[in-house]
Order: sequence, then C-alpha cells, then structure tokens
Amino acid sequence: MKKTKHSESEMVKAVKKLESGVQADVVSRDHERSKATLYN
Repeated sequence: MKKTKHSESEMVKAVKKLESGVQADVVSRDHERSKATLYN
C-alpha cells in the first residue's frame, strides 16, 4: 500500500476548515496540497 504524504489528522483539519467556510484556495495553500486533493 502506498504511504501518504500527509497524516490523517492533517487531512481532517483541512476538511473541517473547508466545512467552516474557509475558501478552498486558502486551505490548499496552508496545507500544501492541491484543491483537487481537498475535494477528493
């Protein structure tokens, strides 16, 4: 199985920010991943 670059807790934090209303551009920049990855 392929090892991920970011931990599960980091991904959860990013999703919670998106759900709270922060724009996807800002979240993707802060967590150093693409918008497409956030939406997946």
